Amino acid sequence: MKKVLFTIILFSLFGEIVVGQSSKYFSKLTIEEAFRPRMPTQMDTIYYPFYNGVQMIEVDQIGFWDKKIFYLEQSNPRAMPHSRNHPMPTGNEYFFRDTSGSIIKAFNTKYSLFELTEHFKKIPIDKKSLLTFLFPYHKSQDYRYNGVWTYSPNYLFNFQGHYKVSNGVAQHESNYPMQNSDFRDIQKNKFGLIDSLGNIKIPIEYDEIIPWYNNLLVQKNEKWGILNYEQKAIVSLKYDNKKFDGYSGSVSPDKMRNIFFLSLKREEDYEKYYTYDAVFISSKNELIPLNNYDEIYMEGSWSASEDYSKRVIHVTKNGKLGLLNADYQEIVSPQYEIFDYNKYEKGLFRVGKEGKFGFWDKNFKEIIPLEYDYAEYFRSDSIALVLKNGEFYCIDNRGKKQPECKLRPEWRTAHLGFVIDKNYVSVKIRDVYGIIDTSSNSIILPIKYESFTPIEINDFFDRNKTIFEQKKFELDNTPDMYDEILFHNNKIIAKNKNNQYGVIDTAFRVLIDFKYEKLEAVQYNLKYLIYSLSGKPGVIDFSGKNILTSKYEEIRYNMHYKQERDILQVKKKGKWGIVDFENKTLVPYDYDSIRFLGHWNRPLVKLWVVEKNKKFGVVNDKNEIFIPFEYDGISHLNGTTLWVIDKDKNRYKVELRE
Repeated sequence: MKKVLFTIILFSLFGEIVVGQSSKYFSKLTIEEAFRPRMPTQMDTIYYPFYNGVQMIEVDQIGFWDKKIFYLEQSNPRAMPHSRNHPMPTGNEYFFRDTSGSIIKAFNTKYSLFELTEHFKKIPIDKKSLLTFLFPYHKSQDYRYNGVWTYSPNYLFNFQGHYKVSNGVAQHESNYPMQNSDFRDIQKNKFGLIDSLGNIKIPIEYDEIIPWYNNLLVQKNEKWGILNYEQKAIVSLKYDNKKFDGYSGSVSPDKMRNIFFLSLKREEDYEKYYTYDAVFISSKNELIPLNNYDEIYMEGSWSASEDYSKRVIHVTKNGKLGLLNADYQEIVSPQYEIFDYNKYEKGLFRVGKEGKFGFWDKNFKEIIPLEYDYAEYFRSDSIALVLKNGEFYCIDNRGKKQPECKLRPEWRTAHLGFVIDKNYVSVKIRDVYGIIDTSSNSIILPIKYESFTPIEINDFFDRNKTIFEQKKFELDNTPDMYDEILFHNNKIIAKNKNNQYGVIDTAFRVLIDFKYEKLEAVQYNLKYLIYSLSGKPGVIDFSGKNILTSKYEEIRYNMHYKQERDILQVKKKGKWGIVDFENKTLVPYDYDSIRFLGHWNRPLVKLWVVEKNKKFGVVNDKNEIFIPFEYDGISHLNGTTLWVIDKDKNRYKVELRE
């Protein structure tokens, strides 16, 4: 028995050419030499016994490829698998000859029957491969076995007594597939199945055929489904894609893997996005409809020692989380941003919906309502930290407020890329974000966003598009995060059919009349809006109160420099000055031009280059003169150093005074 087993292993390592050597060859091999993988040098040809007057001859391109990849992975392992550069052939070549020696049928080959007959004339009619004693019967439609591959039982070709063929040519693997014109033709191939007499059992008309336990996973006209070997549809060919369930077969090897069927949701930037429409339970031959989920993934990792039937399955849909049971039935619909269900958690688990947090037990029963702006896990002492109405405090597992609380929030914070207020920070919990005002612990944007993009206002517009059209309102531009923050304060800047701007709330009540030619929020001070009315600029707050009246000829707001975000440059009677948002004059209207003295490394003080009587100087926000009005030009050089140009056009450096 040991000798037979050793011979079989040697065959798998070296191929038919080695098995054909004498026993003296084996006696010279050391154990290391016998088991060391080697690069295959010859593609094997298998000669099956005659059956009903027909002999099948198989050129094993798949086995040759398998052994080559195995050798490369063992001898030269690397991050990218060698199969990426050495693609699998489309199949093996199959020839069928009669008792006269003529090749009467051929598949997956570029050679004609005449050329093949001439080639195999040299091969005796009674030729058999040396190990055909392992396959004493011809595999056929009437006599099925599990697996027919002599050397490499690759599951993609392990059909029940059938052989995969195409209308093309079995491709010899290439080191550079994308440069091989033949490789592109593979995508056009159609596939079918034959038996070992060369009879076509599954028509050669499918884009792909994959063995799937006792059935066939097939694609035709870019649609996927499942057929049996009699071509009866087990799953209709109507799905845009398929995905193997990586979890269903992970508990024990005898469990049959399930397969998901997907439909195309959208395509953008050359990438396709699918939804999960159904799951095929292979062990039951049953298709279970799914609720068009965007993602499906298991909770934790499961081992054979655990009860696989009690697992939960996490799903997402439109950015919301839900749960399925082990039978893929929905037990919690996708409506939560945070769902910290964990089978290892001993106490309550946290849920978050629309920016509100609460706690459930393991039976998904609400124990503590979703009423907190933020909540953390319960600690070992059954105490959790929560935030509500700007106050942090601790609760027990019944939701009762505790008199003492030494806990501090463990959220991840980061300063915003857009600075509205120095106290505003972004907060991340798992994969969702919000914006918190740390000075008051108040919620600016609820903790529910996958990223800081204007989701709510866009969703609101899409949901109410008909109402917008009826009222002849529209949004001016694609909303940004500033618009999103205003939206959460129930303010929406819109315009009417006459291109006049106003402000509405989410009930379409008008907060500010539609009478302005321009109306835009001051991005770093969202209490105010800059408007244009009858060609005159001004500033109002969201109650409609005029802060800066239209007495000014021009108003400029510059958010590029931090020092200018709380002031406005204004022009009155042809002269420029500076005011704050309460209309307090900081720099009087005395100057012909005004320009902020900005540079990435200049002192963080408010200085402006101003022009008076065709001469330039520098003043601060108290109109104090830092550089006198005696130069024809001033620009910043570095730090506190400026370039100045005198009346003779000479340029030299001066230092700003303290």
